[in-house]
Amino acid sequence: AIVFSQSIWRAKVALEKQDIRTADFIPRINLRDRIKNLEAFRSQPDVHVLLLSNQGSHGLDLSFVTHMFLLEEIWDKSLEQQVISRANPMGAKETLTVEL
Repeated sequence: AIVFSQSIWRAKVALEKQDIRTADFIPRINLRDRIKNLEAFRSQPDVHVLLLSNQGSHGLDLSFVTHMFLLEEIWDKSLEQQVISRANPMGAKETLTVEL
């Protein structure tokens, strides 16, 4: 699942307290490590959550994801559509469930 938040650190702390392993695609991590984390999310079965911030809403193909959680309302509706379309591009074979 993707967890999207504009204040991602609270989500990270909450998931860590539950021993849920995450892959982080967030601004404070350099690009090389973000790409490694994305690959871990895609290929490692014990990495269940991709933490995604505004920075991750552009240019990613996340069409293999089936669940997305938006932790708060995104006031910029074009940003919201951009975030959702990363995981639900035209022609995607999987159904995407989005929860707010």
